[in-house]
Order: sequence, then C-alpha cells, then structure tokens
Amino acid sequence: MAKRSTKVNELEFHLVRFGRRLRLRFGWLLAQRTIWIAAFAGVLIQVTGRIFPIENLSRWTLLPFLIWLIFVVFYPLLKPQSPMQIARLVDRELSLKERLSTALVLQSGSSSFSEQSMAFQQVDSFDIARTQPSSQISFSTPNLTHLQRNDALSSAAKIIPGEAFVLNYLVRPLATGAVLIFIILALSIIPNPQTLVLKQRSELQQAAKEQARQIEIARQQIEASKEISPEMREELLRQLAELAKNLQRNSGDLEQALADLSKLEQELKRKLDPNLASQQALLESLASQLTEATGNRKSQDATQASEQALDQLAEQINQMDETQRKELAQNLAQAAAQAGQSGDGQLSQALASLAQAVQSGDGQSVQKASQDAKTALADLKSQMADQTAIMRTLAQANASKQALAQIGRQAAQTNGSSNQANPGSNPGNGQTGGQRVAGGGTKANKLPPATGGKRSVNPQGNAPNANATPLESQVYAPWHRTASNGSQVFIPGQETQQGQTTTTESKNPMPGVTNPALIPYAQVYYNYTNVANQAIDKNYIPTNLVDYVRLYFSSLEP
Repeated sequence: MAKRSTKVNELEFHLVRFGRRLRLRFGWLLAQRTIWIAAFAGVLIQVTGRIFPIENLSRWTLLPFLIWLIFVVFYPLLKPQSPMQIARLVDRELSLKERLSTALVLQSGSSSFSEQSMAFQQVDSFDIARTQPSSQISFSTPNLTHLQRNDALSSAAKIIPGEAFVLNYLVRPLATGAVLIFIILALSIIPNPQTLVLKQRSELQQAAKEQARQIEIARQQIEASKEISPEMREELLRQLAELAKNLQRNSGDLEQALADLSKLEQELKRKLDPNLASQQALLESLASQLTEATGNRKSQDATQASEQALDQLAEQINQMDETQRKELAQNLAQAAAQAGQSGDGQLSQALASLAQAVQSGDGQSVQKASQDAKTALADLKSQMADQTAIMRTLAQANASKQALAQIGRQAAQTNGSSNQANPGSNPGNGQTGGQRVAGGGTKANKLPPATGGKRSVNPQGNAPNANATPLESQVYAPWHRTASNGSQVFIPGQETQQGQTTTTESKNPMPGVTNPALIPYAQVYYNYTNVANQAIDKNYIPTNLVDYVRLYFSSLEP
C-alpha cells in the first residue's frame, strides 16, 4: 500500500508541473489575443479627449491596459483546472494514447471501473485457458493496473514542460495591437486642442476657490457684527456658506459660477430697501439739527449723536426762547415729513409728536416724545445695519462676479488669438472654403480686430493706456457767469476790433416782481433725492461715484 501511495503522489506531482506550464501558456496566448482590445479602448479615449476636455487624459488612456494586465494575470491563475483536465490535455497534445488519464482513473478506485475490469479479465482468462496450458497462465488484475501506472509514470517523467508546451507568438493579434499602440503614441505627441480648454478650466477653478475664500471672509465679518439683527445674520450666513461651498466645488465651469453669484445677487436685491439712501440722509440731517439745537458736538455716528441730543433736549427745552423752539419744531416737522416719504411711519409719527411737544415747550411731553423718537431711531438703526450688511454682501458678490468674468474674458481673448493664428480651424470666422458666409452672431465679450478694406481696424483704437484722471475732472461742470449789473453779459472771446455793439433800451421799463415759489424747495429736493437713490439701487454704479452723488445731494440739502 505504501508503494501504491508513492506512485499516486508521483503522478500528481507530474500533473502539477504540467498544470503550471499550461496555465502560463494559456495566459500568454490570452494576452496576445486580447491586447488589441485594450489598445482600441485607448485609441477611443484619445480621440474622445480631442473632442471633449478630459482631465488626466494619459491616465485614462493607460487604464484599459491596466485592466487588461490584471485580467491576463489573474484569470489563468483563478481558472479552475482539475487533474483529469490536465491529464487529458497532455494526452491529446503529446499523443500519449490516454496513458495519464487512464492511470488517473485507475487510481481513483471507482467500483464501476473495477467490476468492468474483473468481467473483462474473466472472459479473457477463459479464452486463454482454452488455448494455453494452465501452467503458462499468470495474468491478474493487480498486475495489469501496476503495469499501466508504471507506463504512465515513465511517459510523464520523460516530458519536459518547457519543451513540450512552447509559448508561441500570434502574429495577427500582435500586429493589430502594435498598430493601435502606435496610433495612441502618435495622438499623445500631436498637440491636443483641448489642452488650452483644460488650462483655462484650471485657472477658472483656482479663481473660483479664491473667490470662495473671499466670500468666507465676508461671512466671518457678518458673523462678528453685533448690529445686524439675528434673523438677517442667520439668513446671510446661510446664503454665503452655500455660495462658498458651490464655488469651492466648482470644477472650472464659468457659467455655473456666474449663475451661483447671480442667484445670490437677485436674492439680495429683493431684500434691499430703495429708501436706504434717503433714510441715511434723514439721520444725517436730524443729527445736525438736534446737535445744533442742543449745542453738542456732532459725532461720526448720526444715530448716536441724535440719541444724545434727544436725551438733553428735555433738559434744555426750558432754556430756549419761543423763536428757537419754533425753528426747532419746524425742522423736526420737516424731518417727520422726510421720514414719511422714506417709508418709516414709526419715526415720522415720533418726530411729529416731538415737534408738537417742542413747540408747546412742555418738558414732560418733550421727554416722552424723545423716548419714542429714540426707540424709532433704534429700530431704524437696526434696519439700516441690515441693509448695510446686505449691500456689503452684494458688493462682494459683484466683485467676485467681475473677477470671474475677467478670467472668462481673458480666456475668450486667448481663444480668439489661437483662432486667428489658424483661421481655417475656426468654423465661426465667417469663411468657408475661401468664400465669406453670413454668421450667426457671437457671444464673446470682446470682438477681435475687424478687417475693413486692406488694413486691420481695431474697434478699441490704438491710443496708449492713460492713467485714470481725478473724479472731479470727469464730471461736467457748467461755466459760471460773472457778476453783472443786469444790463451787460460777459462772453469770453478775443478782441479783434472788427465787431459792432448794438444796444436797445425800452422806453417804458417795468419793475420786476418777486413771485412766491409754486413748489417748496425742500419737497423738490427730496423728490429728486429719492429718484437718484432708486437709480443707484437699481443700476450698478462704482462705489466712488455713488459716494460722489450722495455728497452732491448732501451739499444741496435745504
């Protein structure tokens, strides 16, 4: 039994050697038959990368080869391969006449095979006994099995796997794969038109991240502000956090970034109060009037100065004469009317009550009306703080939008330069096959130099860039008349001694009449101020010009 077990193990050892070589040959042939699939997938990726911008195109091109390599390495190793399959394959390829597979069947000791073997040998022994003497018969089943196994082991020992199972080359699949790999290398070397698009997308992505950082700084400033109402602070923080997250995640899509910024702008503009500028002017005017009436020094904060003046007004009301009280009451009444025009009914009512109390000279009434006015001023201050925060947020969103739009304009100019360098590759240059055709318009922010006649014409001109001049020199200022006595008008000119002077005097001149104004100046002033503030809020105007317009109307304040 020990000898039989040794032979069985020796046969399995040979089958294991053959199996390793067969797996190697199977993987080798599989790699040659499938290399063209990976190469063809790489060609498709390269061609797609020239139509659409794909980041890390080289890595995506190598990915099919990596998948192919993993497949041809692990599939032969993991493919099931029984000893019987190995034995049959070796018998068939080396023409061993089923030696190995038969020995493997005999060593399994199946009952069906043993019964068939015994029946065969009984019949054979009967035939031999009829023809030969009994002394010459020495045939038995164990001897036949032993001889067959020895023959199979002898044949298996003579087999050298490296020589018996040669690793052949498949010319046709290898040639196809080589051609496809050459195409991949050629496409990798030839300049890709999408490289510029990817570069611009990367620049836009970096710019979006930078603007996200600026938005985050603005968000921190709003969070640190104590004057904003909790509801407005929470809303602004939520909107800015969402915008910063969208810009941070932006992958270089300019339209999406501008859409996110425009969405925030629209939401903020709906929350803007068109009367903010008039309310600010009202606070400045009220602070000036109250501090002048009480003799205080006006501070930079108009609301604080007004509150301090209201606290002292009740104490100083008894020290004012009737003329002073009447003048102060008129000023407060005008302020109440202005507050009503700006939409603040609470402050308007409080100032009207204070004007009546001041005119009456009752200290207790003045004190009570002053407290009501202080409460209304505090509410107005909170509303203005919210509006100021909204305007700052809107200004930051506008600045971010302009910065991203500038990057987009630079990208458009770069694309325009590349298209001009190769006009035949630009389908929108208005020419096809040497013939000029009508185009469908353009969405570019800046047009390239047009061609008129035989020379280039630049719509922007060729003048050198000049430094920005002061704001005062950019604003039109009408010429001033010189002082006259009513009968002469001075017109600047040049003395040539060639002109003639004609004077016509009326025989019965009528004296002039001073007519009263049909519309009070204060009403006209505030009407024009409101119109200007609404125009500023609805249209984008640079900050320095906004301050200049407000300063102009403040100088005209009655």
